[in-house]
Amino acid sequence: MASSRPFERRIDAIRQGRAIPPDRAQALRDFLPAQFEREHRKPFDRLAEFIERWTQIMPPEIVERSQVAAFSRGVLTINVDGSSTLYAADRLLKAGGEQQMRLAGRRAVLRRVRLGVDPSLAQPAASADPADECG
Repeated sequence: MASSRPFERRIDAIRQGRAIPPDRAQALRDFLPAQFEREHRKPFDRLAEFIERWTQIMPPEIVERSQVAAFSRGVLTINVDGSSTLYAADRLLKAGGEQQMRLAGRRAVLRRVRLGVDPSLAQPAASADPADECG
């Protein structure tokens, strides 16, 4: 048992060195909720506003072939599945849709809507031959 005592003392010393002092632990408990609010909840709330407005402004064919991807520094990024959808969405935005999107931003200022093509959004074509599904 005498041989285990030096190890126990060493382990206790390591535990004390790694322990967070109580005043610092309280500061972390106060800081983390505010940090979460600033970095996670608020940006998603802003994005939710624009998603809601996008679904109201655009026709259902475009909405189901698009995805609101990000909002950063006043630029809303929306990805669509292909160039034909990109063209249709661009025409609608330039015909007044972008102005309507700007009016939706109650919590965030929208400067511009950026459209992009994301091929992963494309839905696979339905096979006409049921035998193809069996492999």
